[in-house]
Amino acid sequence: MDGVNIGANNLEQFGGLENDDGNATTFFCLVCGINYAILILWCLLTLLSPAWVKTVTRWFGLTEEKFASLNYAGISFYKLSIILFNLAPYLALRIMA
Repeated sequence: MDGVNIGANNLEQFGGLENDDGNATTFFCLVCGINYAILILWCLLTLLSPAWVKTVTRWFGLTEEKFASLNYAGISFYKLSIILFNLAPYLALRIMA
């Protein structure tokens, strides 16, 4: 068992958290920004383009009410996913830095 180090000090072997040069923080910030831009575009497209809504409802045979509820659920799910998988890790890395 000589030379085997098991525990918190073993992080240096894998680069450690203190050697983070900000790549992960930059990644999560960039991905979060891209995803929020997509979310804003989706919302604007839905709100400002009734012709697009009518076209999509015709394509899929939906009523406008059903399309609105599905769209709202999709936007809500996407927003929560951004918060959970992009914003929370970004904030955690910023706090740890």
